[in-house]
Amino acid sequence: MPVTVAEKLISKDEFERLPDAFKRYEVEHGELVEVEPMGNLESSIAVFLGYLFFAHLNDPTSREVMGPEARFRLARDPDVIRGCDVSYVPRDRMPGGRPESGVGDYVPALAVEIISPSNTAASIAQRLDEWFAAGVQLLWIIYPQQKCVYVYPSPTDCTILRAGQTLDGGSALPGLRIPIDELLA
Repeated sequence: MPVTVAEKLISKDEFERLPDAFKRYEVEHGELVEVEPMGNLESSIAVFLGYLFFAHLNDPTSREVMGPEARFRLARDPDVIRGCDVSYVPRDRMPGGRPESGVGDYVPALAVEIISPSNTAASIAQRLDEWFAAGVQLLWIIYPQQKCVYVYPSPTDCTILRAGQTLDGGSALPGLRIPIDELLA
């Protein structure tokens, strides 16, 4: 569960100067909040997904797949700065076709949130709304303990996938297909 660290509104520039900002913090409506790190299970799923995204892209120069320490500005005045556990950001969404150092002023086409015991239903609902308001095309919310994935092509449309079914990258990452049985083995 996020813990508010400061009362003062913080900007993107101030956030980027904080020690460990990209490992430990996000910004919710201008307020700095500490985020819980992933556990080993969640981390292993994130790394595996990143590998599958890179393998699908089949481009050794690709810098379009990002991990849990990447941060994106989803809103301004006040700033909302979020990270997700895995993201795919097509080159045409990034200035110059490459990631910038610091917080990205672009959003992923596909964002992946991997749920751990510290996540609350309210925080997940808030994040879902923020991602789509910022322009995410597809959001996967993975529940490792329940062995299912909630697939959101919009904030009001959800399909739940379980064993025997296959995740699809949709228009965000065309052609990507991942069996749930492999992802959550």
